[in-house]
Amino acid sequence: MQALRRRKTEVFLSLGVLLVVALMAGAVYAKGKTVYVTVNSAKLREGTEAGQSKAVAYVPYGDPLEVLAENDNYYQVKWVDKVGWVHKSQVSDKRPKKEVQGKSRSNLTQMTGSQASASASGRGLMEGKKYADAKGLTKEYKLVEWLETLAPTQDALDAFQQAGKLGAYQGEK
Repeated sequence: MQALRRRKTEVFLSLGVLLVVALMAGAVYAKGKTVYVTVNSAKLREGTEAGQSKAVAYVPYGDPLEVLAENDNYYQVKWVDKVGWVHKSQVSDKRPKKEVQGKSRSNLTQMTGSQASASASGRGLMEGKKYADAKGLTKEYKLVEWLETLAPTQDALDAFQQAGKLGAYQGEK
């Protein structure tokens, strides 16, 4: 009976040591890794409590982040001279195309009215304009064109994600 108990203790001790080694290996693997921002602007936080940790910085789309540590949902990263936590859903280990590196996607999508019209015609939306004109919806169509030129602020996007429990706010109660 004592031998069986001793054997169980040895097995549990071995499993515990393996678990600790595996966790340490995961942290070592993450350290020194580079990830890239895949959202308009990733919120670099003081901690991992989504919605409660203050923003340290907002990192633009495509910028590289040096991983210092990680947990289930977040990477602790260094960006320029700032250190903070970023949600894993906001980054990727794949480098974005050079033409958008270091630029916020909101900067890429902000357009003048004429650019939006040109973009609309390129997407085949001019048929929609013809339809709107035929139905007397010219004002409404112009409003939609104008709305396409706007980009929400980072704070507005963050509030939207928090309200809908999206992105970094998934799993919040």
